Amino acid sequence: FLGVTMVNGIVFILYNIGKESLIDLNSNPWESYLGRGMQSYSFFFWTPFLILLVSAMLYLEHKAESWKILFTLPSKPSSIILYKLLSILICVGLVLLLQIGGFYIVPILINFFIPEFEFWFYQPNFNELIQFSGNLFAYSLGIIGIQYCLSTLISNQIVSIGVGFFSFIVGFMLAIQKSQLASFFPYSFPADARGSTSITAIGISVATFILFTLITLKKNNN
Repeated sequence: FLGVTMVNGIVFILYNIGKESLIDLNSNPWESYLGRGMQSYSFFFWTPFLILLVSAMLYLEHKAESWKILFTLPSKPSSIILYKLLSILICVGLVLLLQIGGFYIVPILINFFIPEFEFWFYQPNFNELIQFSGNLFAYSLGIIGIQYCLSTLISNQIVSIGVGFFSFIVGFMLAIQKSQLASFFPYSFPADARGSTSITAIGISVATFILFTLITLKKNNN
């Protein structure tokens, strides 16, 4: 919630500061707003958020050595691992829903203070926003799988966060340069969430998620 508020707060401030250059009369302001918002959200915020979210949800387990207690319960270790992973996926889905709401609420607030933007006179492209959110969730699976595996098997979360941010920087550079490698590197996928849905990216992301989930289950069962 804090991250969503921060991102939308930055957009609100930028639109108030740069109103002279952003106001374009007789054109749909939602198109430029959603374009900038979705691109910035997927490029700069989303992947670091996933890395920190996964590490944060597993940090307390390692710090309190809760894994040892959980694995003594009647439930199978695999059930505990999958339950924790499911809770992360649900959290990611909820954040996306909050952001969809933010993409609608912020322009209303902007228009309240600066009516010249004329958001009230046009309609946003709801289908584009839904497609963007769906792409972002699907493209995130590979990153979640990798980070969950690292954060579960390595008790020092600084290591998993460091690996995650290094991969994020590499993925960011590949996406910026439009390298062909970006089409096969999961950490590059969110940057392209605004474009048309890539079946290849979804396939690689899902396969990566399944592979690293299986590795996590195997290591913990051992």
